[in-house]
Amino acid sequence: MAADLIRDIGFDPLDCGPLRNARFIEPFAMATVELAYVQPGGPALTYRFDKLP
Repeated sequence: MAADLIRDIGFDPLDCGPLRNARFIEPFAMATVELAYVQPGGPALTYRFDKLP
């Protein structure tokens, strides 16, 4: 299972719903790579998801 592999490398898996949601996750990952490795500042980048009240 993918969640087990994610845990094995030290991360906490997050269920993002059905596979059709991947079309939203991929652009976020691309933006993260751009900010961390292409733009000035380097990979010391963090992000956090919170639900708004």
